[in-house]
Amino acid sequence: MTDRPRPQYGEYASPEEQSQASGTPVEPAIVVPPATAAPLPPLVEYTPPRTWDRVLTAILIAIGAYTVLNYFATLTNLGSVLAQAFTTAGYGEFQSQALANQLGVVATVIIVVLYASSTTLALLSLRAGRVSFWIPVTAGALAFLTVLVVMMVIVFADPGFQAYVESISTQ
Repeated sequence: MTDRPRPQYGEYASPEEQSQASGTPVEPAIVVPPATAAPLPPLVEYTPPRTWDRVLTAILIAIGAYTVLNYFATLTNLGSVLAQAFTTAGYGEFQSQALANQLGVVATVIIVVLYASSTTLALLSLRAGRVSFWIPVTAGALAFLTVLVVMMVIVFADPGFQAYVESISTQ
């Protein structure tokens, strides 16, 4: 005999026994064939680390740090740097020192933010296994364009430089 208790109300009966006891006909079971779909891809695909990308990204981040430090020293004192450069080049007296100092600080802030964000994004991209060298390259190009635009605005707004250009064009 078995160790289980005596069934009550057909709780251990099969569907066929239940339908026979109740006098209702047995409904045929619906047979569902097994799915023939392709297996699901793994949730995370393993990509081997690209050593060249890691090394190149690290070198570019280091170059960026060096450049930011050099820009920081120059751009925070841009008025006196341009005054000395104008004198050395023979352009006359640089007269926009206040504007140069203000825009130099703005450019410094932009460059530091670019460097910090690109370094963070590059490290996150490396951790995810994606190609990342393009991130510091893009940030470097944007930093260069920032400095170029700032310098052009300052130099072309300076009355001393404008007088020098006019003196050359009249000769």
